[in-house]
Amino acid sequence: MGNRVNGRGGYASITGGSPTAVPEPAVWTQGEPYTLDDVVKVTTNAKTSYARCVLPHTAAAAGLTAGAAGAIAGADAAKWKEIEQGTLVALRNWSYQTSEATETETYVIEAADRTVGTSVTTTGQLVVADDDADGADVAQQALAVGNEFALKLYPKGKGTGLPQWTGTARITEESGAFATNVLERTFAFSI
Repeated sequence: MGNRVNGRGGYASITGGSPTAVPEPAVWTQGEPYTLDDVVKVTTNAKTSYARCVLPHTAAAAGLTAGAAGAIAGADAAKWKEIEQGTLVALRNWSYQTSEATETETYVIEAADRTVGTSVTTTGQLVVADDDADGADVAQQALAVGNEFALKLYPKGKGTGLPQWTGTARITEESGAFATNVLERTFAFSI
């Protein structure tokens, strides 16, 4: 049972985007009040990092700085979690399916059908809590039917040696529904 996990740690991020680009989050600003799940961009000395608020607070002077390899530092660093640009922070779950189809043709003078091609297709879904307002899960703004972007899926979280799947995805369908707790949107994609 080495692969069983508790459902936490899954991660997805998107980059690029055509015709709808994945937007940059707002720039971190000292003195700004931040709430849970706000996403910011931090630039310090030509280094850029991205972070998600994990503890509501008002930003202190020099409270958040960008370091090497995307690391964050500063007086408020414990109130933030480092993320990569385009992370879907309101992600509820994701799934994918890969299938193979073989195309055959029938000829009257042959005893068996002739295989003329095989194709492998991958489709899937991204389910997010509806939270694409400015300051929150801004990457959701690029989840639009017909949009194409680079997609990274991390089944066990992000880190050295952990598995990840990458590909160019195109959103093919969007659905949503009313709920009394969390409003979710589901985006179907194909690779």
